[in-house]
Amino acid sequence: MYKKLSILLVILLLSIQSFAQLKPNTHILRGRVIDSKTKAHIPYALIRIENTGQYKMSDANGDFELIIPYSYWRKKKIKFEATSANYKLNSFEIKTKKRKTNQVLVLKMTPL
Repeated sequence: MYKKLSILLVILLLSIQSFAQLKPNTHILRGRVIDSKTKAHIPYALIRIENTGQYKMSDANGDFELIIPYSYWRKKKIKFEATSANYKLNSFEIKTKKRKTNQVLVLKMTPL
């Protein structure tokens, strides 16, 4: 009896992920953080949308993915800040109207 319940619980928990989809009118912004001089990838940089609590840390290769709600996307400009150890706090801006899908944003950071 308990074995059947355990198996059912595992199946239910695994199926929850299939329902985790993006809300309508949200955008995924993918990017990579690199050093402006050496072009080396900067791992574990913190990327934040200005004036919001929304942030993401880049992975070991400097890649990141931000989910941007439509309310920010429709403002036509989104400002970001990126920081990492041994690098200056850098500000970036993108124009959302000119962005196409599947483009990768490259954030170039300046060393201290």
